[in-house]
Amino acid sequence: IIDERIKNYLSSMNSLSSVELLSDIDVSWLDKLNFLKTEKSRLGLSNIGIADLDGKLRLDNNKVVDISKHWFFQQAKLGITSFSAPIYREESGQVDIAMAAPLRHDKKFVGTIVGFKHAEEFYDIAHDIHIGETGYAYILDENVDVISHPTIAANKGLTESNMNFLNLIDRIEGSSEENLQNLLADIKNKITLLNKTINNN
Repeated sequence: IIDERIKNYLSSMNSLSSVELLSDIDVSWLDKLNFLKTEKSRLGLSNIGIADLDGKLRLDNNKVVDISKHWFFQQAKLGITSFSAPIYREESGQVDIAMAAPLRHDKKFVGTIVGFKHAEEFYDIAHDIHIGETGYAYILDENVDVISHPTIAANKGLTESNMNFLNLIDRIEGSSEENLQNLLADIKNKITLLNKTINNN
């Protein structure tokens, strides 16, 4: 369910990245903006915009923010569509997940289209998944940053750095370290993780 939802959003961003109106530098921002606002409403996004080659992102409300240091922008520059860990954004006043895809014109990278989705949707998906009597689901990205976890929703207004599963390494007994390393390898290799537990004091 979660994987399909994320794939659908990323597929939508990929589709938008192929729209010539958005990638053509000769098309006015106003014409692009009207199109972006329609897509924002259709996809239920909190914001959408286009970033230039330097990572200056112009949003649908005409605000400009710097995303040059964000991982999802760096991935787009490499030609990779990606999504981010939850980030608090002053522009929306909430915790969002960014989805980014490279814009190309005449086969050249000309920028990045970025959409922001309220992270609450991903929290709700994971919250509804139960494993056994006490188990729960969490979502990790390929950087092993926590996308959704039962403890995040309660603290969604915080602006601290992303939770990272790697932090567990320093908190487990030596006998469980191998299990954790194997689990991290499975995550990296995109293997579904079921019935794997780590004893943690």
